[in-house]
Amino acid sequence: MKNLRNKIVNPSFPVIFYELLPPSHTIGEESLDAYIDCAIDLLMSSPIAIDAVNIPEIREENHKEIKRTESYMPKMNPALFAQMLEKASYEHLDVVLNHCTVYEPWEEQLKWLETITYQHNIRTCILVGGTTSKISYPGPDLIEMSDYIQVHHQQDLFCGGITIQTRRYNDQNKDEPYRLLRKSKHGLAFFTSQIIYEPLSIKLLLKDYANICRQQEISPSRIFLSFAPISTHKDLDFLRWLGVIVPKSIERELFKADIGIGWRSAKVAVNIFQEILNYMHDEEIYIPLGINVEHITLHNFELSLEFIERLGKLYHDYMRSVIPNNM
Repeated sequence: MKNLRNKIVNPSFPVIFYELLPPSHTIGEESLDAYIDCAIDLLMSSPIAIDAVNIPEIREENHKEIKRTESYMPKMNPALFAQMLEKASYEHLDVVLNHCTVYEPWEEQLKWLETITYQHNIRTCILVGGTTSKISYPGPDLIEMSDYIQVHHQQDLFCGGITIQTRRYNDQNKDEPYRLLRKSKHGLAFFTSQIIYEPLSIKLLLKDYANICRQQEISPSRIFLSFAPISTHKDLDFLRWLGVIVPKSIERELFKADIGIGWRSAKVAVNIFQEILNYMHDEEIYIPLGINVEHITLHNFELSLEFIERLGKLYHDYMRSVIPNNM
């Protein structure tokens, strides 16, 4: 199996992530084994190859102005879950571990780094900062953390970050394309987007980021476009709580009938992805892309695999059409 780091940094290689929630921290050993076995069976049965399982770090967020729509359920240690998943798949599935850098002080962060690299054998991470600038966090921001990793763990850890396509400002210090550029200069090699149900913001981000990279004569980092199913009104409310923009026109399309909601959400995602790809072609935007599919809620797990299949086919067709001419 080709090294995940090599896949991501090679713009000619298609890369697909599947974002899998860790189970509850109260799960019993037998149920945990079953959870992992079922997840592996389903993921490895996908007709579209999944290159890595992206493990999020779930934390309770009480400072949101909007009331949480899903009850917070503490999850098991994501690093331990990632290690168990990779081992149970006989290393046929690579893992990517998300980590929030700001919630614990440096002493705890250094312990975390030692644990994941030498105990859990994690090799790829996505570093995440705080959710708001209004809070003074006890830990390092992701730039500080990335700088430390580049000095002390460059051979051990390959790191990416996240991008929020709607985070746009006139101030270059805050505007998202410049944030991406700054993060990449500090060692973050790829980025996953916020879930997409509205294409305009991600199209503009890709265009502006490509222009900035062209002006500075540097290669843009790979950006994974994130998609997730909606099959109930509760799913929609939760995504909006997470900050995902779902236009009213899309909401009306999804819920125009009581049947087929999830199927229509897959159709919407494919149409949006095609629109993004058409825009990149028309505007001559050459940024290496990836796909990150999330299930968000457990009842959408199987539906999310349909997303992998439909989006993955479109993605592979796109990659064959643009490689090796422009990247």
